[in-house]
Amino acid sequence: MKGFVGSLIVSAALAAPALAADMPVKARPAPVVAAYDWSGFYVGVHGGYGWGDVGFTMPGFAGVSEYDSTGFVGGGHVGINWQFNRLVLGVEGVLNLNTTEDSAVCPNAALRCENDIDHFWRVGGRVGVTDVLSNNTLIYGMAGFARAKVDSRLVTGGGVEFATASRHHHGAYFGAGIEYAVTPNFIIGLEGYHVSLGDKQHFTPNGAVIPGLTRDVDLDFSVVQARASYKFNWGGPVVARY
Repeated sequence: MKGFVGSLIVSAALAAPALAADMPVKARPAPVVAAYDWSGFYVGVHGGYGWGDVGFTMPGFAGVSEYDSTGFVGGGHVGINWQFNRLVLGVEGVLNLNTTEDSAVCPNAALRCENDIDHFWRVGGRVGVTDVLSNNTLIYGMAGFARAKVDSRLVTGGGVEFATASRHHHGAYFGAGIEYAVTPNFIIGLEGYHVSLGDKQHFTPNGAVIPGLTRDVDLDFSVVQARASYKFNWGGPVVARY
């Protein structure tokens, strides 16, 4: 009897590894990967190319002087985002310094009309969606209010500038862009937008409406620019990906 029990114990010991090898092994859970979180406050810089359509009219003179105004556009931006699953809502403010300028013969053909945008700022909202894989690419649309300081000048045939004036034009902008989070804090992007500033009357220095010198300036322009931002994180990831 003792020999029989001993044989059973030895047989069980020998069979155990084989049985264990045949049993299904539960896979280890995949590591949790945190999705990128766009929520937070950010600051940054941007720069690119701007081009616009400028129109001058003058009381008492027929016709419109129209020309293209082109040049560098650059400055800084600040904003804040809130993310809800893949939806990202934001508010952004931008200050730009411009070198866009050009000129054309005025409706008063004895003079040339020229202008430049000294600076402009805009503030508005952004609405975007993230990609479904890594969540670190954002495609967005934007729109809001814009205001610009526009300088205008009249130039004589001899190249002498006079009757300079500056007015603040205000209007609206709209556009779209794409951003990519290189790291949790560093973001790069590319965007384009259009600004419509409307019409303002520019007077001579004494403010009097003088035929041949007073001009109505109408200005629209578009911008394509690259941007880089630093985001200050808050909270944790929006959702965990497995």
